[in-house]
Amino acid sequence: MIVSLQGVEKVYPPHQPALRKLNLHINEGDFIFIAGASGAGKSTLLKLLLGSERASSGTVAVLGKNMSQASEFEIAQIRKRIGIVFQDFRLLKRKTLLENVSLPLELRNYKKKDIETRSLAMLDALGLRERAYDYPPTLSGGEQQRVAIARALVGKPDLLFADEPTGNLDTHMSRIVFNLLLEANAAGVTVVVASHNLAMIEELNLRTVVLDKGEIVGDFEQPKGVR
Repeated sequence: MIVSLQGVEKVYPPHQPALRKLNLHINEGDFIFIAGASGAGKSTLLKLLLGSERASSGTVAVLGKNMSQASEFEIAQIRKRIGIVFQDFRLLKRKTLLENVSLPLELRNYKKKDIETRSLAMLDALGLRERAYDYPPTLSGGEQQRVAIARALVGKPDLLFADEPTGNLDTHMSRIVFNLLLEANAAGVTVVVASHNLAMIEELNLRTVVLDKGEIVGDFEQPKGVR
């Protein structure tokens, strides 16, 4: 089991509950949507899985590590195995698109030639190769979103978390992005996507966990082999 949550609660000061008694299990190779309206707790859940927030109670285990007890060093090591698409992109403004996408490969000590080849190929897949040497502030929001997705996928992580990965994209580009996520999943990457793109969720017809006011109110599992 690659992700396991047992009785997880998150309360922000002074008394603001964000997640309530969550029990969730994700197996290696799964593709799962976390759905729900704005404020349902999707982003908070991803923060707990990344270790950027700690649960108020309960156990959050990711890649075999209890994130509530892990040290900052241990969390940093776990994150090297995780691809992340943040809702606010978090691109480094003073680095080119190529340099931004290359970061996960540099952290894993890939050879320089391989880093450039793989990073350019990923930018190409998302229609941004011609802008590889431009800087994030020169891009539109949708283009920055695509760079963030390229960065998350380039290292072929064990686990990928995406927070509204198509929020700034049109229907055509959203489809391209989800095809890339599906390809990564087919290659063995476990994918967790927080999204309110109901049309795409319904079209892909994959396992969907529905949050409402911090509680899981539905967990719809698509039979294996059916898409």
